[in-house]
Amino acid sequence: MNAGTGFKPPSFYALANPLVGNPDLKPERAVTVDAGVRHVLAGQQGLLDLTVFTSRFRDGIDFDPGPPPRLVNRADIRSRGAEGALTWRPTATFSLAGSLTYTDARSEPDHARMRARPRWQSGLAATWQARRTLSLRASWISVGNVPDSSVPTGDVLLDGWTRLDLAVVWQPGNRAGLTLAVDNMLDRAYEEAIGFPSPGRRVRAGLRLRF
Repeated sequence: MNAGTGFKPPSFYALANPLVGNPDLKPERAVTVDAGVRHVLAGQQGLLDLTVFTSRFRDGIDFDPGPPPRLVNRADIRSRGAEGALTWRPTATFSLAGSLTYTDARSEPDHARMRARPRWQSGLAATWQARRTLSLRASWISVGNVPDSSVPTGDVLLDGWTRLDLAVVWQPGNRAGLTLAVDNMLDRAYEEAIGFPSPGRRVRAGLRLRF
């Protein structure tokens, strides 16, 4: 179990942006508590974690579409949720990791959902060490609908989305490594923020050298 407090002053952008800046913004203050339990799987093959958390923010900085649109302090923001996570390694060459998170973040007293915070998020990643020098990785990400807003559109609820990424890493020695990856393998169309559509399927390669 953990408990802590936080303090964050407004950024220069939040204070002085010519369109949405607000020089009267106050610093954010937060109190957070989380508690969890961990179970070790049979044969030391993995871990199962369950965590619950709650946070309260005073004077949280958020965008208000207005008019006029500007950054403002929310008097009280409350965030509550839970997360489950599993790591499993049935063999020396294969591992699986997954997580599921629920978060309910709202401003008080209007009880409105906070922007850019999905209620549900989940992920699953599998890694196979095919050879000593070759590994393959597949990851699946799923994000629920997200409330967002912008000056031209006002409040918008963005649809949820899923994405599959694949990667192959070849490391013939300690000094070099080659990566070939495909992001958004299924070519899903989605927006993480208003006006920023996903780039679609993307193939990339990387070379790492150590001297």
